This record gives sequence, C-alpha cells and structure tokens, in this order.
Amino acid sequence: MKRTWKTLTSILLTLVLLVSTAVVAFASDPSVYLGYKGDTLKLKNMNELSEYMYLGKNGGSKGPIMIAPATYKHNGKKYSVYLVVLSDTEITDEDDNLMLLDQTTDPLTDIMVGFNMDNDYFDNAKEVLMKKVPKGSRIIFAGHSLGGMVEQQLAADSAIQKRFKILYTVTTGTPAILPGEQEGDVIRLGDTHDIVNYASYVLFTDPDYQINTLVTEDGGYSYDILFKAHRYSYRENKVWKKYDVRGTKNGKDTLTVNMKKLKYYKSTYNGIAILNAAPQA
Repeated sequence: MKRTWKTLTSILLTLVLLVSTAVVAFASDPSVYLGYKGDTLKLKNMNELSEYMYLGKNGGSKGPIMIAPATYKHNGKKYSVYLVVLSDTEITDEDDNLMLLDQTTDPLTDIMVGFNMDNDYFDNAKEVLMKKVPKGSRIIFAGHSLGGMVEQQLAADSAIQKRFKILYTVTTGTPAILPGEQEGDVIRLGDTHDIVNYASYVLFTDPDYQINTLVTEDGGYSYDILFKAHRYSYRENKVWKKYDVRGTKNGKDTLTVNMKKLKYYKSTYNGIAILNAAPQA
C-alpha cells in the first residue's frame, strides 16, 4: 500500500511539473526591462531580486546561468560575494521556436531535478562555477522554481562546498531538494496558492520538511490551471516587498550587483557549458 501511494504521488508530481512548466514557459515574456543607474543595481527586497532573476529568461540568446560580483550588506557589514542565479523553465527562444532538448530549462529537466536525478543543468552550472568563480569566494544562490531546485543541488555538492563559502540559498516557488544537505541556510518562499512549492520527491520522503520549512504569504491568487500564483506573485505582489534579499521578513539585508561584470552562460544538453560569457545587451 505504501509503495502504491508513493507511485501515485510520483505520477501526480510529474503531472504538476509537466503542466505548470509548460504553462509558465509559454506564458512568460522573456523581454524584461530592469532599470538601474550607472554600473550597479541595488536590490532591497524579494520583488526586486525576483525581477533580477527573471533576466535569465532571455530565450536562450544569452543563457540561463547568471553570475555577477556583488556587495552583500548584512547587519551593517558589507561582504564581497558572487550572486549566482539559474533561470527557471523556458522552452521557447526569442522567435518562439521550441528549445526542447536544447537548452536545459525544459520540462524534462524539471522532472529529473524534481526527483533529484543527475541532470545537465546541474553539471553545466557546476562547471561554470568551478572555472569562472575564484576559489574561496562567498556565494549566494537565488532562483525561482527549476532554478531554485538546481541551486539546492549545487549547495549540497561536496566539491562546491569545498571550493566556496556558500552563505545562503533563497528561492521562490521552489520545492525542497536534498533537505539538510546544503551549506548555508536554505530559505524557500512560496505563495499559499502555488502548488509547485511541493512538487518534488521530498513531499513523500520528508513531508514535514517540505511543508513546514516553506515561508508562505497569500498573494491573493487562487488555484488555477494557469498557475498564476507561481508565475506572477513573487515579482509583482507587494507582500514580498516585506522580505529582504535573504528572505527575512522585515529584514534589512541588501545586494548591490555589479551589472557591468554580470556574465551569462548558456547551458545545453551536450553536457558542456558554453563558457564564453554572452555580451551585455
């Protein structure tokens, strides 16, 4: 009976991932304008950080892996860090052509990561980090949905932990992966009507962790087939302005990103990250 329940749950999670990622991928506009002055961008809350994370959805023209040096202000002190963002699901390019089995942000990767399977998105992101970020650097991971899942895998990787100092991982609309194995805190933020927050194997291996470690807010959405809470809440709803860039409610932490040195990297299914940084638009 227990095995049957797990099998049914696995099927349900797979269906949720397939439907939600397909809707999100087709419905999202990859062209996003994020205004800033000069060469730096100061992020003060989760709305702003979520908008920044969305820059990785660029139709594959630059790539879904974003790495930038930044200054992290915490408790009045400033720290030099690298802000690492992995884009969430995206399956169409700038001309609306399908990128299935091309860029590693399609539903296949969602399912693989949701069940903590080996995947090329993780491999490519790890390769970029190991080759492009100086040894001993402080790392902050930030991601939405698929990106947040892969980042939890990275934060739990022994080679990454050995080479870098991971300060924390903050995610939106993201289920738990490898609970308790990450270096640094993992802060998962989720809209109460975003069911993607629970769509991973952890729901049946450690349901208490999956449910009780999620920090929730009601963004005024409802459960619907278009997954509006998952698509819109974190970037647009003001409830997330109460959370700082560490995911602390009424916190004061900020990130000032060096936009001049922001680099994008492509990630394909050939198992090799394209390490030539895409030029800034």
